[in-house]
Amino acid sequence: MYRRGLLPLFLLFAACGDTAIHPYMEQDADAPDLTPKAPEADALAYPTDNWGGKVGQRFPNLSFEGVRSAATADVPTVINVADYFDPTGARIDLLHVVIVAMWCPHCDKQATAMAGLSAWQTEHRVASFELAVDGPNRTGPSMAEVTTWAVKHDLPTPVARDPQSVQIKPYLTVSYIPLHLLVDPRTMIILDATTGEVPDLKAYEAKFLAQVTGG
Repeated sequence: MYRRGLLPLFLLFAACGDTAIHPYMEQDADAPDLTPKAPEADALAYPTDNWGGKVGQRFPNLSFEGVRSAATADVPTVINVADYFDPTGARIDLLHVVIVAMWCPHCDKQATAMAGLSAWQTEHRVASFELAVDGPNRTGPSMAEVTTWAVKHDLPTPVARDPQSVQIKPYLTVSYIPLHLLVDPRTMIILDATTGEVPDLKAYEAKFLAQVTGG
């Protein structure tokens, strides 16, 4: 677990140094329907047991409002965790979720680094998305702020939002940011949970990719 390059982010209050921010707020009243996606008729159902945010638990089947990439950042969509569930390993070998706050300088650096990793991820069948739980002004984030974040970092991968951790809070304690979660798409079991800046993201993903593929 990396301990350098991180900031504390508590469920009810987040702080940088000793400056606390607001209690969490409910999601926007006009948010789209975020009911978790149901499986297609010929697809296996997403496992419903042992949901959580610790190593050995399954990443919960949730849906978030967001954008697909910087290129389509003006088109709001819904990011479904279930879309990354690949029990046969036909599409994805590793899922990398990065939980961020937009005011966090370490999250900012990691977003830039993640954008630069895109070609390698595509080659090695690694999927990723960022989940923003706080905006640049310690409220939200709004969809406009999600769009700005995606474009600023030229992210070719999705950016989703969960204002003040409302959706993930029952399953996952986000105490420090950035928080990196590596997930086995075949089972959606979390292989690693690391806080702080990861100095070599390619090596980090490669290590756990080898565990999944046996390579």
